[in-house]
Amino acid sequence: MHKNRSMKVVLHIRTLIMFRLSVLDSGVACCCICRLHEAGAAKVYAICTHGILSGNAITNINNSQFECVVVTDTIPQENSMRLSSKLQVTYRFEFDIF
Repeated sequence: MHKNRSMKVVLHIRTLIMFRLSVLDSGVACCCICRLHEAGAAKVYAICTHGILSGNAITNINNSQFECVVVTDTIPQENSMRLSSKLQVTYRFEFDIF
């Protein structure tokens, strides 16, 4: 999140899905999820088209409050899946999370 911006979140639902094009190191996504939980979210899922899991991404995901992070198979994720039980890979977005 940009340092000079503030985020005000008002939640009327308890399960949220966050869509992103890529993950990179997942620092921004993990920052957002903390704010969403503070605002009352019970469950937050991340869905990413391209799972570019660089730097501390796996550690950040493992230590985050995400229920799971779903990425497509546009980038091989075998090693990342061994390191994180929260990571799911799909070749298209058809999954049952509820």
